[in-house]
Amino acid sequence: MAKGYWAGQVLEIRDQERFDRYVAKAMAIFAEEAEKGSGNFVPIAVGEPKGVIQEGPTGAPLFGGIIAFNSLEEALAGHEDPRYQAALAELGDDPEETVVRTLVIFEGA
Repeated sequence: MAKGYWAGQVLEIRDQERFDRYVAKAMAIFAEEAEKGSGNFVPIAVGEPKGVIQEGPTGAPLFGGIIAFNSLEEALAGHEDPRYQAALAELGDDPEETVVRTLVIFEGA
């Protein structure tokens, strides 16, 4: 079965305090799932770019990440997970007031 992945990039942080609360809750989910050995919410790569091949219209991202799931279905369901929804709530009613980012879900090997 093919795995599912989240790939995200942070382009601009507009409210560092709110964003930090979101990151803390998201990282707690990753740690909880790692402890359970679920295979979901597994960070594959998280950090600042080490090389930029081509910048987007707003420039290079500040950082990005790839999170692995056991399947595409679990990656899609992960976004609706109540724990992740609580993390997203930290970004506020209009998340773009806190952070400009991309998040895509895709299927891979």
